[in-house]
Amino acid sequence: MEQFAASVNEFLTFRRYALLPDKGKVSREEADRKAEEEYRLFNPTQRIDSDFDKEVRGLFDSERESYARTRANEVADTRRTQ
Repeated sequence: MEQFAASVNEFLTFRRYALLPDKGKVSREEADRKAEEEYRLFNPTQRIDSDFDKEVRGLFDSERESYARTRANEVADTRRTQ
């Protein structure tokens, strides 16, 4: 882990980013709270359509089409028998 931290510090220094000299003054809870607040503001602007969402929508569409075909056939059968 120390090697990874040293590698990240080396990269940041190379890219001329300032390194923090210590852990900082923000607690984990404060950082998590801030991240969640920002995400709540950011998330509604995202239009994420995952593969899962597409698959579920496809299942519902297939089910709806199947129901419509079945219902149309029932109506047609009822009209023929009248």
